[in-house]
Amino acid sequence: MNLKSLSLKIGLLAVSVLVGCSNHFRESDSLLIGDDVDQLLNDIEFAQANSPSSGPVTQVLAMKNEPDVTVYVAQAPTPTVRVANLIGFYDFSIFGDTSGQLGYKSFSEVLILFFDVPRDSGRDAGIIFGLKKVGSDTMEYHAFSGTASIDDDTYVAELNGASGQTELFLESYDVAGDDLTGVIQLLVFDGNNNYLGKVFSLTGFR
Repeated sequence: MNLKSLSLKIGLLAVSVLVGCSNHFRESDSLLIGDDVDQLLNDIEFAQANSPSSGPVTQVLAMKNEPDVTVYVAQAPTPTVRVANLIGFYDFSIFGDTSGQLGYKSFSEVLILFFDVPRDSGRDAGIIFGLKKVGSDTMEYHAFSGTASIDDDTYVAELNGASGQTELFLESYDVAGDDLTGVIQLLVFDGNNNYLGKVFSLTGFR
């Protein structure tokens, strides 16, 4: 898979995006290029090769081979992005935290990969959260996949987790016609539609 930043395809859209007819701009903080994203995907694939719980991650990673896929990427920390910008959630139960002890300060590194695949009818979608806890050398991956649609300038994805049940809803208002823009923000909800927080800026590659 040879990914190129959407900015190479659509000018400055991946640098500064005008959403709808408002004066709201979404800026990209990513310093990545397409080869970097390819390497990230390969690294995750390698890490999951011998993992007994790799099923959901492998399922989402398979989307990278779809001809029309766009992969949106965000990572922290960087010079301009803090961990809290990506995973400043109110609740971390979607990552198996049943005790309520996790918070964004629990993590030293975060990687988020969101996959959008348009179909003749509807869309497929998937997301991978890579989380490295403070003091750990290991990145843990949590993946969710399902379907998505665009209606009334709103992108909505309903995603299943390892249980096979709906565990996550994602929304974005960064829509241009029948597609997402080059840089997007995601609103994150759990399977009961409780708001968890935002992923502030993901940059698209295809």
